[in-house]
Amino acid sequence: MTDILLIFPLLQDKGTKGAITFPPLNLIFIASSLEQAGYKVKIIDCRLEEDYEEQIKNCLKDKPILVGLTCMTGYQIIAALKLSELICKVNADIPVVWGGVHPSLLPGQTIKNPLIDIIIRNEGELTIVELAKTLAAGDSLKNVDGITYKQNGQIIHNAPRVWVDMDKLPMPSWHLIKHNIKRYIHNGVLRVHSSRGCPHTCIFCYNKGYNKGHRSAKGGYNMADEIEYLVGEFGIKKFHFVDDNFLSNRKRAIVFCNELKERSIKITWGFSIRIDYIKEPLIGVLAEAGVDDCFIGVESGSQRILDRIDKKITVGQILFANKMLRKHDIMGRYSFMAGFPFEEYEDVVQTVKLAAQLYQEHPNTEFNFNNYTPYPGTELYDLIKTLPGFNEPKSLEEWGRYYWSESESFTRKSDYTFEDVHLMWSLNFTKMDRFSPAVRPFMSILQKWASYRLRNGYIKNTPEFHLMKLAGKIFSPF
Repeated sequence: MTDILLIFPLLQDKGTKGAITFPPLNLIFIASSLEQAGYKVKIIDCRLEEDYEEQIKNCLKDKPILVGLTCMTGYQIIAALKLSELICKVNADIPVVWGGVHPSLLPGQTIKNPLIDIIIRNEGELTIVELAKTLAAGDSLKNVDGITYKQNGQIIHNAPRVWVDMDKLPMPSWHLIKHNIKRYIHNGVLRVHSSRGCPHTCIFCYNKGYNKGHRSAKGGYNMADEIEYLVGEFGIKKFHFVDDNFLSNRKRAIVFCNELKERSIKITWGFSIRIDYIKEPLIGVLAEAGVDDCFIGVESGSQRILDRIDKKITVGQILFANKMLRKHDIMGRYSFMAGFPFEEYEDVVQTVKLAAQLYQEHPNTEFNFNNYTPYPGTELYDLIKTLPGFNEPKSLEEWGRYYWSESESFTRKSDYTFEDVHLMWSLNFTKMDRFSPAVRPFMSILQKWASYRLRNGYIKNTPEFHLMKLAGKIFSPF
């Protein structure tokens, strides 16, 4: 018997075979609040379940109170619409409820789609419990804060929900996805989540529009309880906290470190962090507690661009932090972007050269190079949509086809792409035994050529890497 069905739709039209699959963290958080309220919950992750449509149909036979789907901008919208249509065909009386970043940022446009009955805006733990109680009782939705819905053809936005105190939430319902737990682990690492929000104001980031400056975090004791459970239940020894900014609350990080020591929990772990948070003595304390990697959004090697996107960091801070990570033997996993509308070719060259310098000074590093995508709810998106050449999506379906990195736009350079930079960088670290003996001599020469290009910032006109991409001869090790 299923009271509430929660679904994680596909992220791309061919699933995610061979890709890193992160656990549906938002769904297990919501599920825990529902279970605490007495509801029986089932989670279906369409990325991993080949028969997910049949599973959904079987669950619908129980006539659940609602079906909830989470959704991000891009193809997941298309996948979620297909599932919503399936639900409506099987039983049109079951409310279809959407949540997640995209519906929260554009609720008015999203709810116009006839397949969607209700939107839960922003955090869902408190809202979905009240919504389930209201629907089960057949009461009016007018008093349920935090939702958008339709009534007699009119779109109604109820008052915002009060923000959640994460430290008061029950432990996420990991048991609901335990059958897939091994498939959520990549290189021995399981992703977990312990805080929301970030105090900083980068103009490309969704946080300002979504969390609206609000921050909340689990306390160190609750963090340790969850990790202790995961270690004991599944034998996991490596974790990565995918928080917006793990160290925005430093005190709880120290408490967590102390709890790991007190409970003799032996793990290695990492987190997402801003470069300017890497300071002594805190980074030393974290290293002693098992921290061995940090994911850092550096974005650019050009100080002009860092200032323009309101990153509020300097290139000097990046280089200093890299040395600190080397000192404590912590991997730096740096993420860069290119394609900002105000960016010049020389800015991108500076980015590539900075990456080369970071690696030279601290070889225990990894790099991601991404083309900038303007997403709704950000300050930079509001700027870009006023510029010529940008066609703003006008419907939910158009947002589902929003693949910025694969389309032509005024921010793209015709003579280079950052995907090619990533290919060059990947080739730098790829072992020759990954290729057939017949092509190794050619790949070895190409590897040296790629290394020369990167060191010297020569990234224009890359037909050889376009050919590699088409041939599928290289796969990023990152």
